[in-house]
Amino acid sequence: MCRLGFARYLPYGRWTTAPPGVPLSPPPPKPRMDHYLFGRDVAVADIITAHPSCSKQHAVLQFRVTEKEDEYGLRGSAVRPYLLDLGSVNGSFLNGEILRF
Repeated sequence: MCRLGFARYLPYGRWTTAPPGVPLSPPPPKPRMDHYLFGRDVAVADIITAHPSCSKQHAVLQFRVTEKEDEYGLRGSAVRPYLLDLGSVNGSFLNGEILRF
């Protein structure tokens, strides 16, 4: 007896883990935390940036759940990344453009 919930979708001679028509691509990895602090301060920062142009607490990468509407008018939610500069002296750049806080 198989206790796997997807066992009823197993055709003869071939294994699959989803019902027909559903793609088998793996889900995107979930972040372990909802934010990451970039900076030179080893005691506080999550991601250490050992560069003289970076502040002790330089920027935060935060993941927020936002509501969105698709092309059919259905509402859903999505996790979106936000990069926030913490008032660093040299500023923060993303794709060559300075971030305004």
